[in-house]
Amino acid sequence: MASDDGEIYNHAELRAELEALGCNFATRSDTEVLINVVARVGRGGSLSAARNVRICAMVALAGNYREGSS
Repeated sequence: MASDDGEIYNHAELRAELEALGCNFATRSDTEVLINVVARVGRGGSLSAARNVRICAMVALAGNYREGSS
């Protein structure tokens, strides 16, 4: 779950990289992009654009992580 109030300025660049890696999006929301960046990097994946996430926002993320889950 995610909640934010702000903007991810380079969400289009992040979305393009994620889509090239096979990620599908249900919306055009920059929040959905952020969720996928966090999920990918949090699982030990890499994302070159993630090194330069440009964000001006307050963000709250909550999740359920279990070792070995994907």
